[in-house]
Amino acid sequence: MVFSVTKLVQTRLAVVALSLAVVATPALADFTTAAYRLAVAEAVQSDNDLASFYKEYEYQPLWTGRNREDRDRRAAFFDIISASDFHGLPEEKYGAEQLKREIKDARTQADLAALEVSFSKAFLTFAAISRLVCWCLKKLTSKLFAKFPTENEKAI
Repeated sequence: MVFSVTKLVQTRLAVVALSLAVVATPALADFTTAAYRLAVAEAVQSDNDLASFYKEYEYQPLWTGRNREDRDRRAAFFDIISASDFHGLPEEKYGAEQLKREIKDARTQADLAALEVSFSKAFLTFAAISRLVCWCLKKLTSKLFAKFPTENEKAI
């Protein structure tokens, strides 16, 4: 699929609408509740890295908060994954459509905790695939653009 400005604009508008949906969700009232923190802890318990991260940050939201920084982070992530096919990355691997459904359906602290963890897992998937692609490209380009000796170097 070819990346287009129209697709980016459409995605950006959808993200704005979804961000407003998250802000309007009654469950967003208080992220300090024990229910939210417990739900995040339970959702990440099978992933040691995520569990450590959220424990260190006291289970505060990174993706599902109401503040501008969190809204911008969500929007940026959707922008990046919507353009991933342009960069040869598999857009479907990140679950953007599932994340959008989860945003619309979030009603409780547990729903938001699950959404929070889904965002983090999608981001980590994106980071892992991007890192692998960069590594492969580095290996490939080092072979394609191998340094050939110049005339002066041949004489040495």
